[in-house]
Amino acid sequence: MCNMMLQSIGKAVRASIVAAARQGLFFIPLILILPRIFGLFGVQVCQTVSDVFSLLLSIPFGLSVLNEMKKEEVQ
Repeated sequence: MCNMMLQSIGKAVRASIVAAARQGLFFIPLILILPRIFGLFGVQVCQTVSDVFSLLLSIPFGLSVLNEMKKEEVQ
């Protein structure tokens, strides 16, 4: 949702970071690390952990844009 919001209001760089975060920034390193630490369980939870990290990344991006919009509305 955050990615679509950022794309629709013209914040292309932030939208690209959020879009790349799930598969590129988090999933690939996690799929290499977690199975070595946790074995098969690491493979099973890799997607979930990647999604959680992506959520934690997108929250500040979304909140900062909403705050910018509030400031523009007041002016």
